[in-house]
Amino acid sequence: MFIKFFLLLSLFTIQILAEGTVEKIDVKNFPFVHIHYREDSKKQVQNEPIQIIETFKSLKNEVETVNILKHSTLRPIHLILSIQASSWEKNKLSKKIAETIIQNLSNEDKLGIHIYGKDTIFLDLDIPVSKGLERISALNIGEGNYLFHSLDFLFTQIKESEIPIYILNISPENTLDISNPNSLIFKKSKDYKIPITIIGKDERANIHLCGVTKGKFYPINDTLAPSLFLNDFYHYRKKPTILEYESTELDILEIFPSKTVKVDIKIGKSKFSTSYTITPLGILKGKFSNVKFFYTFTFFLLLICVLFIYSINQRRKAKARKEFLKKQEEVKKSDLYFHENNSYTPGKKPMVSTKIIEEENPLNELEMDLGDGIDDYDIEDSDMEEEPEIQSIPSDLPKGESYDSAFLIQKEGPNPGRQFTIHKEEIIIGSTPENDLVLWDNTISPKHAKIKKYNDTYYIYDLVSLRGIYINGRKLLKPRPLYDFDEIRLGKTLLLFRGK
Repeated sequence: MFIKFFLLLSLFTIQILAEGTVEKIDVKNFPFVHIHYREDSKKQVQNEPIQIIETFKSLKNEVETVNILKHSTLRPIHLILSIQASSWEKNKLSKKIAETIIQNLSNEDKLGIHIYGKDTIFLDLDIPVSKGLERISALNIGEGNYLFHSLDFLFTQIKESEIPIYILNISPENTLDISNPNSLIFKKSKDYKIPITIIGKDERANIHLCGVTKGKFYPINDTLAPSLFLNDFYHYRKKPTILEYESTELDILEIFPSKTVKVDIKIGKSKFSTSYTITPLGILKGKFSNVKFFYTFTFFLLLICVLFIYSINQRRKAKARKEFLKKQEEVKKSDLYFHENNSYTPGKKPMVSTKIIEEENPLNELEMDLGDGIDDYDIEDSDMEEEPEIQSIPSDLPKGESYDSAFLIQKEGPNPGRQFTIHKEEIIIGSTPENDLVLWDNTISPKHAKIKKYNDTYYIYDLVSLRGIYINGRKLLKPRPLYDFDEIRLGKTLLLFRGK
């Protein structure tokens, strides 16, 4: 009868301690907040009323809709067995419990062994399962359950890990020391979310330690204790349930550089308080995780880039056009024939006016000054006026037609329709300003061609140009006379020779 009462009392104690735990809060996809809640095996969160209140500065906002996301997959656990070394008889029971639990671990789980008495006897936080069984089988003989002193040392060796840590204490004797509220046990178990479950003596110290660290207590004399623990441990290995809700939209400037949002959670009768820190970068990351926002923003960004590139291109075109016109004006200023033909209409015959200037005879003035004193003085005409020298045609040049005047008309190339009067004995044609006839064409050599007048006949010469000269479609190989309506091809420019 006493045993039945003891078992009922133990199960009642376990039920009182049954409570879920908030493991962490995730805001990677802000404004969506994920609360990782490890629910108790006997209480399903979907059957409990849920209330979540966010507090930012002095503003409180109660969440209206909470989505419950459950996972059926298991996660690896780092199980640390903390075993009290006792007498041979009591060690036999502890070894049996420990071996049963180790044999039920999966390949993904990690194992740690901690054996203690008055002090820590053995500690290995990452030991293979096979070696763990060997170490348990050779459990040391000892006495004295200095639980809090030993666990305090154990927590000094535990580091924060991505794999959840679970501590199971097997102690067949009563605790001989007392807990310290400022102990590292309570601080790290809270910060790292490490539950401490005890299979041991049914005493107040054990139950209190399990309750504070969100663990479970099982009486060591209960033959069902290992099975009950494995059942709860299997439930613990499941990935936690996620409580998802959408937080209030926050202004980026309002939270700069970062702000903490307090979250109060009430699930059934259990209350939890946690918080998360949000930054402007976190808000932007959350927004970009939204597919609709991402595509909208990307389209907007591409549109801005296209407009920006178009604007730069238009500016470059305008600048290039301005420079081109400026260079064209400079070429026109250097062109000796532009000033003569700037009033011509392209395609029409130029209007050429000739002004005859009569020069006074200096001898008349001399006669007026000297009077009759020079009547007997003979002055030869050759001393008074020189006749212009007429260059004869070299013997190696073929004969051609004679013209009183001649001009060129530009048919193709830059500025078609321009007309150039040939009024010098020799003109040089090229692409640089120092030439007599300047053609703004990058396919023309700096000094491309020469037109020379011999006895009213016009001859054209190739000045060793890169692309040569073509007369009426035939390449000019040696100097030849020009005839009326001859077409002269210089690079991309086509000139028409007209003689009168």
